[in-house]
Order: sequence, then structure tokens, then C-alpha cells
Amino acid sequence: MVIIEYDKGGCVGCPTEMGCLGGMCPYCWEPKMTCDICGEEGEPLYRIDGTDYCEECLKTECIKITYDNCTDYVKD
Repeated sequence: MVIIEYDKGGCVGCPTEMGCLGGMCPYCWEPKMTCDICGEEGEPLYRIDGTDYCEECLKTECIKITYDNCTDYVKD
């Protein structure tokens, strides 16, 4: 899942005469990327049919076909 979350930790300390923009400040919004399967945050994510996978979950969800095992997947 990819979301943008308000995080005041990104504040750059605008000058007091300008004032704080609060939720309108572009520096206080942080993107968060989370695997839909395991819930771990990280990058990159791979989106397949609307589901976001981290690399580890992608390896378990998808079948790896090589020359060694390709005869198991031949279509008639």
C-alpha cells in the first residue's frame, strides 16, 4: 500500500513572520510504502492486480520458472 502521511517530523522551521502552514506544508508529508502481504515498510514494491508486494513476498507468491523446472509448466 502506498500512502502519504502527515508527519510533523519533517518540519524545516519556517520563519516566525511567515508562520506555520500546518497541513498545507509540503515538507510535513511523507510517503509510506508498505507490503500488503507481510505489512513491512520498504521499497521497492511490486504491484500486481492492485496488491503491493515486497521482494520477499513476491518471491513466495510468484512461481520462478527456469530451464530446470520449465517442463512442469508446459501448456498442452
